[in-house]
Amino acid sequence: MKKHLLLFVLLVVSAFQIKSFGQQTLSCGGQFIDNGGISAAYLPNSNQTITICPNNPGQVVFVNFTSFNVETTFDGLFVYNGDSINAPQIMSNNAATTLLGAGAFWGNLTGANLPQFTASNPSGCLTFVFKSDNSVNKDGWVANITCGAANPCPAPT
Repeated sequence: MKKHLLLFVLLVVSAFQIKSFGQQTLSCGGQFIDNGGISAAYLPNSNQTITICPNNPGQVVFVNFTSFNVETTFDGLFVYNGDSINAPQIMSNNAATTLLGAGAFWGNLTGANLPQFTASNPSGCLTFVFKSDNSVNKDGWVANITCGAANPCPAPT
């Protein structure tokens, strides 16, 4: 009986270590796709928090968007440099709105304007919060997730 209980506990703990968002598992080498899936618009009335962490200690997460189309002003993706929304926010240049607050990423971004994020914190994680209103749902996004060594040379400021 004790062996079965221990096995059950280990299975439950293992299940909670895998980060999931809808039907997808968010891990290094995978993709981060909006909650509508790869071929549909994102869902209305979203308020979802997604944390992506590296598989190995000492690594960091890189999230590179290959497409990004979120309703301007009313829907937005917030990004935090850490393993929770209490981490420092990575701000966009977008102004605050009454619905979203400051720093959300939105719009139909292409080419050099596609967002790319690299964690620069001890956990190596990035946290995303997606908020949408109840109408006008756009295509959303697709991003590639990779993990690796942190850049030893910080970006100039």
